[in-house]
Amino acid sequence: MTQTSPDASGLMALFRATNGSSWERRRGWGTASSHCTWEGVTCLTGTQQVLWLDLTDNNLDGVMTPLLWEDLTIGPVDRIDLSKNPRLRGVTVTPSFTGRTLQRARGLMLGDTALSGSIPSELATMSSLYALDFNDSPMRGALTDAMFDAWKSTLVTLSIAESAVSGTLPSFERISSMERLEQINTADTLVSGTIPHWLGASPLRRIEMDEMRLSGTLPPMLTRSDMLDHIEVDQNRISGTIPASLGMSGASELKRLQLGKQPISGTIPSQLGELREIRKVILHYSSLSGTLPLSMFNQRTATLTELVIG
Repeated sequence: MTQTSPDASGLMALFRATNGSSWERRRGWGTASSHCTWEGVTCLTGTQQVLWLDLTDNNLDGVMTPLLWEDLTIGPVDRIDLSKNPRLRGVTVTPSFTGRTLQRARGLMLGDTALSGSIPSELATMSSLYALDFNDSPMRGALTDAMFDAWKSTLVTLSIAESAVSGTLPSFERISSMERLEQINTADTLVSGTIPHWLGASPLRRIEMDEMRLSGTLPPMLTRSDMLDHIEVDQNRISGTIPASLGMSGASELKRLQLGKQPISGTIPSQLGELREIRKVILHYSSLSGTLPLSMFNQRTATLTELVIG
C-alpha cells in the first residue's frame, strides 16, 4: 500500500513510532483508504488536508523525537489532541512544527503524557488558540506575556496543572483584557508570585491555583464576575482576611470555595451566608475565628454538601 499524500505519510510515521497496532482506536490506519477516513482524523471538507487529529486516550506508546515532529507533515490544523497517553514520551512540539502546523490551531492538548522539553516561544504565533492543555506532564518553561497578548481574543481554557511550567502569573491588565478566558488551572506548578488581583475578572468561571506557594493577600473584590463558580487557591502562603465582598453581588454563582491550609486570619464574614449556590467550602488549617453564618444552613442555601473547617 502506497500513500502519496504528505499528510498521510506524516500520519503513518506517527502510527509506526507509537506502536499503532496497539492503539485502542485505529480503524482505517495503514489501509489504502483515504487518510481522511482514518479513525481520529478529520480533513477540511473537499480536501486531503488534515484539520483535526484526535488520538486522546488511545494507548500511544513511543517516543516523539524532533525528527518525528518534522515528519508529521499535516495541516495547518485546527486541533491536535494527544492527551491521556501516559506512555507517549519524547519532546513536546518543536518550534518549526508549531510555526508550520499550529499557527491557526484552536486547540493544543498534550496533557497527561510524558512529553517533556521546553515550551516553544512560537506558541505566541497561535493567535487563534482556544484551549491549551499541558496538565500532568513534565513540560517546562514559561508562558510569556507575548503568548497571552496573542491569545487575548480567543483563549477560553488554560490548563497547565501538575507540570514543570514556571514563571510568574500574568498581570491584572493582561488577564482582565482577555475577552473569553473562562478557566485557568495552574495548580501544583512552579509558577510563582503574589495572589493575583484579577481573581474574578470577567468572564472567568473557574480558578484553580492551589499548591503554588503564592503569597500576598486576597484581593478586596475577590469576585467581580457573576459567572465565577469555582475558586480553589488553598495550600499556598496567602495571608490576610476573607473579603466581605465575597458574599455580595458578583458571586451569585459561586459553588466551590477552597482557601484552607494557609495563614488566612480574621473572622469568617457573615456575607458567606449570601452565597446561595455554594456547595463546598474548605477553610481548614487556617487562623480564622468566629462562627459560621446561620444563613449558610437555612432552606434558602440548602445546596451546601461539604464543609471543612478547623
